[in-house]
Amino acid sequence: MAVVKLDRAGLERLRRYADITTDGELAARIGVDPATVSRILSGKCAPGTKFIAGVLTEFGSEAFGEVFVVADDSADERVSATGSGG
Repeated sequence: MAVVKLDRAGLERLRRYADITTDGELAARIGVDPATVSRILSGKCAPGTKFIAGVLTEFGSEAFGEVFVVADDSADERVSATGSGG
């Protein structure tokens, strides 16, 4: 199964370009809760549709390839299916 993962370095480049210095400011600009940004940046959860849509709305659709990676996540899928995948 394909999943969308965050490329943290790509997001950091866009944040610097847009002069977004805090996670709270990023959250406000993309329309999500600051806790959501924190969980995604720490790797505790994958970016959801609202986060992805907010990033694309704020930075433009051409930013998708810089900020997100589409990857095969069959290993994580197996962990989640067994109930031990957080």
